[in-house]
Amino acid sequence: MEACELSIGLELEANVIDIDTGKAILNFNNGEFQKLSSYLFSQGYPALQTEFDAATIELSTLPCHDLDLAFKHLSENLSSTNNFLYQQGRLLLLLGLHPGRGRDELIMTDSPYCRASLPLMAEQGGPLFYCSFQINLGVDVRDIDYLIPLCHWLQVYMWPCSVITQSSPIFASRNTNYKSFRVRLNDAISGSRTGPLSLDLYDLSEFKYYCHNLPDEANALRKYNVWYDIFPKLIDEKNPSAGYRIEIRLADTTELAKLYAFTQAMVLTFMSVLHKLKAKEPLVLPKHRWFMLNRDSVLKKGRDARITYNGKEFYSVPDYLNTIWRPLVTNYAKHFNIDMNHLITQLTGDSRSNEMLKQFETMTTDHIALNYAYYDYGDRPGRDPCRK
Repeated sequence: MEACELSIGLELEANVIDIDTGKAILNFNNGEFQKLSSYLFSQGYPALQTEFDAATIELSTLPCHDLDLAFKHLSENLSSTNNFLYQQGRLLLLLGLHPGRGRDELIMTDSPYCRASLPLMAEQGGPLFYCSFQINLGVDVRDIDYLIPLCHWLQVYMWPCSVITQSSPIFASRNTNYKSFRVRLNDAISGSRTGPLSLDLYDLSEFKYYCHNLPDEANALRKYNVWYDIFPKLIDEKNPSAGYRIEIRLADTTELAKLYAFTQAMVLTFMSVLHKLKAKEPLVLPKHRWFMLNRDSVLKKGRDARITYNGKEFYSVPDYLNTIWRPLVTNYAKHFNIDMNHLITQLTGDSRSNEMLKQFETMTTDHIALNYAYYDYGDRPGRDPCRK
């Protein structure tokens, strides 16, 4: 998938687990990380990053003008990392929230500051396996006026598409009532700095002013930090003329095939909206109330959500994608030779959460984790991915 306006970089977080027990290697970032990092650097991959959980690492790609090439680089990076780790008795887990974590009451925190993130640090009795995926779409400095409208339109279509990211079944019928833990956790942080980007911010100057004036009595340095699911960010903090990128964040990662489908959908939407904005074709955002209700419905009910475009007509997620989204992106789908029927089927198909819920009755949580780690890696002689 290539277009002259497209600049895309990908980031994938994964958890390092033991290939015999399925448990997290909680001291990985303190001991073995440097060896892995040096190896990947010697193979020409971008620098490996550590994350807040000591068992979590982040793989990335350099910016590309072709989505397929970006995914190829990410897949090769993942494969090389897994091959190296396998020799050390480790594997990567792309499960999202680890099903063995029994501390969901901490996700219910109403702490107003970053203390809400403390459960992510594997303190006091067990790790939180966290995994996420980030799409970075570059916006040329000449197109800066379209930056905030692009963010708004992308997030409108992110919610119905995001049924593919619902991989936290441990919460599906629990107190949170949310299938995506990350959004539930971030919603607990005060300051209106998480969730969807407000639709009443109309340009970049208003966005900067809003972020600059966010209050934070506990930490003055944090007033510039936001964790919106889609938001603009400088490509190079030291060189504003390099332009901006739009960060699109997904939580609770499933397998790469699902992430590829979601990225296709977001890139199609990005290219289509950018083209329409440049051509001054009219685009009408939904009213705020319907946008929020759609968001809530998708997060709580996944692909069983009901979506409204105008408060009068309601659709299933596949119907919404076919009726509202498809006409917007059809021209670029043809340009990139994408079969829209196949893409929508992929977007709304089963996620690992559906599989995991069935496995809880017969498998231990560590066994479930091993199953998916081996599935993503591929079978190796002498290892039984279905062993207990």
